[in-house]
Amino acid sequence: MDTAPHRGYVNGLTLAFGIATINIIPKRHDEYVLTASGATLLPHGKTEFRSDLRHGHLRVEVFNGRVQAVDSNQSEQLRSNQVLACDYSGPNEFQMSETIQMDEWDKWVQERDRQASLAAWHGPGPGMYDWEGTLVPFGGMGLPPAVFTADD
Repeated sequence: MDTAPHRGYVNGLTLAFGIATINIIPKRHDEYVLTASGATLLPHGKTEFRSDLRHGHLRVEVFNGRVQAVDSNQSEQLRSNQVLACDYSGPNEFQMSETIQMDEWDKWVQERDRQASLAAWHGPGPGMYDWEGTLVPFGGMGLPPAVFTADD
C-alpha cells in the first residue's frame, strides 16, 4: 500500500493464477489496482468485478461500476455487464463482449455477500443468545434479574 499524490492510498493486488471477485467500496481518495498477467485493472468508484486468469488467458467480468483495463499496447473501459477477454499466450488483443457467464463461483460469492449483508444489517435472530430471556420488554420499568451476585 502506497500513498497517492492526493493523500489517498494505492491498494495493489496481483493475481498470479485463479479467480478473484473484487468488491470495491472506496474511501477517501483511495485507488485500487489489480495486476493480472500483462494487464492492469483499475476500478473506478463503487465497483464489483471478477478476474479469472488461467494459462495466460485473462477474463474480466464487470458486475457493477467501471473498470479500466490497460496493458502495454491497449486500454479499454469496461462498464456494468461487460466482459473483457485476452489471451496472453497468443495475440493478446482485448476482446470485448456483453456476455457475463455466471458459474458456481459467482453463485457462491452472491450467497456469501447476501449472508454477510444479513448478518451486518439485521443481526442475529430472536433466541440466538441465552441472555435474551433476561431483557425487559420495551416500556417495562423493572430491571432484569441479577446475573451475578456479590459473592461471585
